[in-house]
Amino acid sequence: MTGAMVMISKQAIQLGEDLRAGTSMLPQIQQSLPSDVKLDYLIDTSSFIVTADQLAQETIYITFVIVMLVVFIFSDAGEPPSSSC
Repeated sequence: MTGAMVMISKQAIQLGEDLRAGTSMLPQIQQSLPSDVKLDYLIDTSSFIVTADQLAQETIYITFVIVMLVVFIFSDAGEPPSSSC
């Protein structure tokens, strides 16, 4: 007999932590099951989720720096005040 267990997190912010916590519980769950039932990984997407989160943070930081540079370059902050008489 074949079965599957699916872990779904309701809060995307903690998804990586939830998946790691569930993965660490598998040996404990295995001990509570009958001996002919085996648990194994079908697919572990937690690494993809953590990588996507890191890339999103990196993109935000790079965007912030670029916006600050553009604002500084096109603002009058770098020029001396004009004297108008």
